[in-house]
Amino acid sequence: MLFSVAAPLAYAQSTSPHDIAELMMQKQILQTEGGQFTIFYRFSTLEGAIEGGTEDLDARLILLEVDPSRTSLVFHIDNVKQTDLMSVRFPFNVLSAEEEKFIVLADGQPRGYELSVHKESTNIIFILPENTAKVEIIGTSVVPEFSSGLLILGLAVTITIIGLSARTVRF
Repeated sequence: MLFSVAAPLAYAQSTSPHDIAELMMQKQILQTEGGQFTIFYRFSTLEGAIEGGTEDLDARLILLEVDPSRTSLVFHIDNVKQTDLMSVRFPFNVLSAEEEKFIVLADGQPRGYELSVHKESTNIIFILPENTAKVEIIGTSVVPEFSSGLLILGLAVTITIIGLSARTVRF
């Protein structure tokens, strides 16, 4: 006996490969001064990647943070018991790079990667060595590049300097 499942047409039309990929990935909410952003990621075993994508259920994300001084996203991870394939998807407004040239580091060592863009997101896939504890994706602009506090401080300093300059200049 054969069975088939028919998805409603509205659902089939609203779901794209981009959305399906996100359904297969884990998600982490990144809270920054610039807002709240959803970062998608997945750890896959290399053997599984060749056969269609077996998720590595041992590897896990402990902490995700932004490092404004290095214009990077930093992933602190644990339990990478074998060489994995790591996939990351993040919005353009979280991290961007000139000419889409990012630097990917695994425990400080450069990694090659594949990059694709879709809608408003960057997708990066790379090989993650066994026992990796930290992954950093470096770009040229990260949210928030300048915090609102620093912007206000800079504005106050500029106004003070202009005010002092106006007092000392006499004609």
